[in-house]
Amino acid sequence: MGLTMKERRLVTKALCAQYRKGTKKEKGMLLDQFVEATGYNRCYARWLLRNHGRRVAVAPGKFVEGDVRTRRPPPRPVTYGPEVLAPLTKLWAMLDYISSRRLAAALPQVLPRLQAHKEFRVSSKVRQKLLAISPATIDRLLKHERAKVQLKGRHHTKPRTLLKHCGRLHGIEGSLSPAEQSQSDPRKVTSDPYRGHP
Repeated sequence: MGLTMKERRLVTKALCAQYRKGTKKEKGMLLDQFVEATGYNRCYARWLLRNHGRRVAVAPGKFVEGDVRTRRPPPRPVTYGPEVLAPLTKLWAMLDYISSRRLAAALPQVLPRLQAHKEFRVSSKVRQKLLAISPATIDRLLKHERAKVQLKGRHHTKPRTLLKHCGRLHGIEGSLSPAEQSQSDPRKVTSDPYRGHP
Protein backbone atom coordinates (compact mmCIF):
# COMPACT_ATOMS: atom_id res chain seq x y z
CA MET A 1 0.00 0.00 0.00
CA GLY A 2 1.42 3.37 -0.99
CA LEU A 3 1.68 6.52 1.04
CA THR A 4 -1.21 8.90 1.37
CA MET A 5 -0.96 12.46 0.04
CA LYS A 6 -0.41 13.82 3.54
CA GLU A 7 2.40 11.36 4.18
CA ARG A 8 4.01 12.23 0.84
CA ARG A 9 4.03 15.90 1.80
CA LEU A 10 5.68 15.09 5.11
CA VAL A 11 8.38 13.02 3.37
CA THR A 12 8.96 15.82 0.86
CA LYS A 13 9.29 18.40 3.62
CA ALA A 14 11.74 16.19 5.54
CA LEU A 15 14.04 15.46 2.57
CA CYS A 16 13.98 18.72 0.55
CA ALA A 17 16.56 20.61 2.66
CA GLN A 18 18.88 17.59 2.83
CA TYR A 19 18.58 17.08 -0.91
CA ARG A 20 19.56 20.66 -1.75
CA LYS A 21 22.59 20.59 0.55
CA GLY A 22 23.89 17.18 -0.54
CA THR A 23 26.48 16.31 -3.15
CA LYS A 24 25.62 14.90 -6.52
CA LYS A 25 26.02 11.34 -5.30
CA GLU A 26 23.95 11.98 -2.17
CA LYS A 27 21.24 13.64 -4.23
CA GLY A 28 21.03 10.60 -6.46
CA MET A 29 20.64 8.25 -3.48
CA LEU A 30 18.00 10.48 -1.84
CA LEU A 31 16.13 10.77 -5.10
CA ASP A 32 16.05 6.98 -5.53
CA GLN A 33 14.66 6.53 -2.01
CA PHE A 34 12.12 9.33 -2.50
CA VAL A 35 10.84 7.90 -5.79
CA GLU A 36 10.57 4.41 -4.31
CA ALA A 37 8.69 5.65 -1.24
CA THR A 38 6.27 8.05 -2.94
CA GLY A 39 5.86 6.52 -6.40
CA TYR A 40 6.41 9.88 -8.08
CA ASN A 41 7.90 10.26 -11.52
CA ARG A 42 11.65 10.85 -11.24
CA CYS A 43 11.57 14.26 -12.97
CA TYR A 44 8.63 15.40 -10.86
CA ALA A 45 10.29 14.11 -7.67
CA ARG A 46 13.47 16.03 -8.51
CA TRP A 47 11.44 19.20 -9.06
CA LEU A 48 9.65 18.77 -5.71
CA LEU A 49 12.84 18.25 -3.72
CA ARG A 50 14.52 21.16 -5.45
CA ASN A 51 11.72 23.71 -4.96
CA HIS A 52 9.68 22.77 -1.88
CA GLY A 53 10.51 25.04 1.05
CA ARG A 54 12.83 27.25 -1.01
CA ARG A 55 12.64 30.91 -0.08
CA VAL A 56 12.97 33.47 -2.86
CA ALA A 57 13.37 37.19 -2.14
CA VAL A 58 10.88 39.22 -4.18
CA ALA A 59 11.46 42.54 -2.35
CA PRO A 60 13.59 43.84 0.53
CA GLY A 61 12.42 41.89 3.56
CA LYS A 62 9.79 39.92 1.59
CA PHE A 63 10.21 36.25 0.70
CA VAL A 64 8.13 33.67 -1.13
CA GLU A 65 8.37 30.06 0.01
CA GLY A 66 7.64 27.16 -2.31
CA ASP A 67 4.94 24.73 -1.23
CA VAL A 68 3.86 21.53 -2.99
CA ARG A 69 0.31 22.08 -1.79
CA THR A 70 -0.17 25.19 -3.91
CA ARG A 71 -1.65 24.62 -7.34
CA ARG A 72 -2.08 26.76 -10.36
CA PRO A 73 -5.56 28.19 -10.77
CA PRO A 74 -7.62 26.45 -13.44
CA PRO A 75 -7.78 28.19 -16.82
CA ARG A 76 -10.60 30.62 -17.35
CA PRO A 77 -13.53 29.28 -19.35
CA VAL A 78 -13.91 30.59 -22.87
CA THR A 79 -16.70 33.20 -22.95
CA TYR A 80 -16.64 34.18 -26.62
CA GLY A 81 -16.22 31.03 -28.68
CA PRO A 82 -16.97 30.11 -32.30
CA GLU A 83 -20.70 30.56 -31.69
CA VAL A 84 -20.01 34.30 -31.16
CA LEU A 85 -17.25 34.72 -33.74
CA ALA A 86 -19.41 33.66 -36.70
CA PRO A 87 -22.26 36.17 -36.16
CA LEU A 88 -19.80 38.87 -35.09
CA THR A 89 -17.89 38.47 -38.37
CA LYS A 90 -21.13 38.65 -40.34
CA LEU A 91 -22.24 41.82 -38.55
CA TRP A 92 -18.82 43.36 -39.07
CA ALA A 93 -19.07 42.71 -42.80
CA MET A 94 -22.62 44.08 -42.95
CA LEU A 95 -21.43 47.31 -41.33
CA ASP A 96 -18.65 47.73 -43.90
CA TYR A 97 -15.77 46.53 -41.70
CA ILE A 98 -15.87 49.41 -39.22
CA SER A 99 -13.52 49.71 -36.27
CA SER A 100 -14.04 47.74 -33.08
CA ARG A 101 -15.10 50.82 -31.08
CA ARG A 102 -17.73 51.80 -33.61
CA LEU A 103 -18.90 48.19 -33.94
CA ALA A 104 -19.31 47.78 -30.17
CA ALA A 105 -21.26 51.04 -30.01
CA ALA A 106 -23.47 50.13 -32.97
CA LEU A 107 -24.39 46.58 -31.94
CA PRO A 108 -27.04 47.56 -29.33
CA GLN A 109 -28.85 49.58 -32.02
CA VAL A 110 -28.29 47.47 -35.12
CA LEU A 111 -28.77 43.96 -33.75
CA PRO A 112 -32.35 44.43 -32.41
CA ARG A 113 -33.44 46.03 -35.71
CA LEU A 114 -31.97 43.22 -37.79
CA GLN A 115 -33.69 40.65 -35.62
CA ALA A 116 -36.98 42.53 -35.77
CA HIS A 117 -36.91 42.39 -39.58
CA LYS A 118 -35.78 38.73 -39.46
CA GLU A 119 -32.56 39.48 -41.33
CA PHE A 120 -30.29 38.16 -38.60
CA ARG A 121 -30.96 35.23 -36.30
CA VAL A 122 -29.01 34.24 -33.19
CA SER A 123 -29.91 32.60 -29.93
CA SER A 124 -30.75 34.70 -26.88
CA LYS A 125 -27.50 33.61 -25.20
CA VAL A 126 -25.35 34.69 -28.15
CA ARG A 127 -27.35 37.91 -28.42
CA GLN A 128 -26.52 38.81 -24.83
CA LYS A 129 -22.84 38.16 -25.46
CA LEU A 130 -22.84 40.31 -28.61
CA LEU A 131 -24.46 43.19 -26.74
CA ALA A 132 -21.95 42.94 -23.87
CA ILE A 133 -18.78 42.44 -25.92
CA SER A 134 -15.99 45.02 -25.53
CA PRO A 135 -13.91 46.64 -28.31
CA ALA A 136 -10.76 44.89 -27.06
CA THR A 137 -12.46 41.50 -27.31
CA ILE A 138 -13.72 42.36 -30.79
CA ASP A 139 -10.17 43.16 -31.89
CA ARG A 140 -8.93 39.88 -30.47
CA LEU A 141 -11.67 37.81 -32.12
CA LEU A 142 -11.46 39.53 -35.51
CA LYS A 143 -7.67 39.53 -35.72
CA HIS A 144 -7.48 36.79 -38.35
CA GLU A 145 -10.52 38.10 -40.23
CA ARG A 146 -8.95 41.56 -40.51
CA ALA A 147 -5.83 40.02 -42.03
CA LYS A 148 -7.95 38.43 -44.77
CA VAL A 149 -9.57 41.70 -45.89
CA GLN A 150 -6.57 43.95 -45.39
CA LEU A 151 -5.53 45.87 -48.48
CA LYS A 152 -2.18 45.06 -50.01
CA GLY A 153 0.53 47.66 -50.44
CA ARG A 154 0.15 50.07 -53.33
CA HIS A 155 2.87 50.55 -55.93
CA HIS A 156 4.04 54.06 -56.69
CA THR A 157 6.26 55.53 -59.40
CA LYS A 158 9.87 55.49 -58.38
CA PRO A 159 11.10 59.10 -58.18
CA ARG A 160 14.69 58.21 -59.02
CA THR A 161 13.69 56.95 -62.49
CA LEU A 162 11.73 60.14 -63.21
CA LEU A 163 14.55 62.39 -62.02
CA LYS A 164 17.03 60.43 -64.07
CA HIS A 165 14.89 60.93 -67.14
CA CYS A 166 14.60 64.66 -66.45
CA GLY A 167 18.36 64.86 -66.08
CA ARG A 168 18.85 63.37 -69.55
CA LEU A 169 16.39 65.87 -71.00
CA HIS A 170 18.21 68.78 -69.41
CA GLY A 171 21.49 67.46 -70.72
CA ILE A 172 20.16 67.12 -74.26
CA GLU A 173 18.51 70.55 -74.15
CA GLY A 174 21.74 72.19 -73.07
CA SER A 175 23.66 70.64 -75.97
CA LEU A 176 21.26 71.88 -78.63
CA SER A 177 21.53 75.19 -80.43
CA PRO A 178 18.87 77.90 -79.85
CA ALA A 179 17.31 77.16 -83.25
CA GLU A 180 17.12 73.40 -82.54
CA GLN A 181 15.65 74.06 -79.10
CA SER A 182 12.93 76.27 -80.57
CA GLN A 183 12.03 73.58 -83.11
CA SER A 184 11.90 70.84 -80.49
CA ASP A 185 9.73 72.91 -78.12
CA PRO A 186 6.82 74.75 -79.80
CA ARG A 187 6.11 76.73 -76.62
CA LYS A 188 9.32 78.72 -77.05
CA VAL A 189 9.27 81.93 -79.15
CA THR A 190 11.73 82.09 -82.02
CA SER A 191 14.31 84.83 -82.19
CA ASP A 192 13.27 85.80 -85.75
CA PRO A 193 9.98 87.80 -85.60
CA TYR A 194 9.41 87.41 -89.38
CA ARG A 195 9.87 83.63 -89.42
CA GLY A 196 6.76 81.75 -90.40
CA HIS A 197 5.13 84.78 -92.19
CA PRO A 198 4.81 85.03 -95.98
